[in-house]
Amino acid sequence: MEEDNLEQFLRTALQSNEITIQTPMSGVENKIFEKVAKYREQEHRKKRRFYQMAAGIILLLGMIGSMLFPQPVVALKNKLLHLLSWSEREIKINLLSLTAGNHVDDRLANEISKLQPEVPYKIKVPQYIPTGMAFKQVAINKKGSVVRLVMEYEQADKRLRITQENIPGETNYSLRVNTASGQIEQIKINNAEGHLIKYSNGMNMIVWDTDESIKFIVDGNLTADELLLIARCLE
Repeated sequence: MEEDNLEQFLRTALQSNEITIQTPMSGVENKIFEKVAKYREQEHRKKRRFYQMAAGIILLLGMIGSMLFPQPVVALKNKLLHLLSWSEREIKINLLSLTAGNHVDDRLANEISKLQPEVPYKIKVPQYIPTGMAFKQVAINKKGSVVRLVMEYEQADKRLRITQENIPGETNYSLRVNTASGQIEQIKINNAEGHLIKYSNGMNMIVWDTDESIKFIVDGNLTADELLLIARCLE
């Protein structure tokens, strides 16, 4: 995202009626993260279409142009590839100046660095955690080729759990929710299909899997909006 576009996006978000001067700081943080997450999801879809078209053009230049104008076409192709590599970079908004709760806990970072060699996939950690919640623990459980990793956060009577595990072979997860105790709806987490389950006891859960065959579960007695922000900011 270019700096001008990012500046215009944030200006529009902050000037909208959703964020007023009376809004608590935690509410402002949530609104910013929500809008950034949605904007990044839209930008990701646009980028995929752009990369597909650009790759086709580069391939066409390489096949046809190289026979007619070898040197100029090769130079142009290299420039286009360089442009694509720069376009792949994503702007990450860091709100550390707003609150100390929105960064990766040092203790968690150390634990992840120790556990990563034992996990067959890249461990993702939340870049956003509601203000006041503190990292409690992280652990892995191995069962055959499946490695499950669970992170836990807490604050007074609030609980948050983030689970990730690899899905072997053609295994697919299924959800069964008693309509008397909860509601389920389809959602998207960064272009991945998922489900949001709202339980009548105040618990909420988000479940989705990625193209890399990794299943994620984010659950706790936080609001559905808070869980969505956390899920969309896993990196």
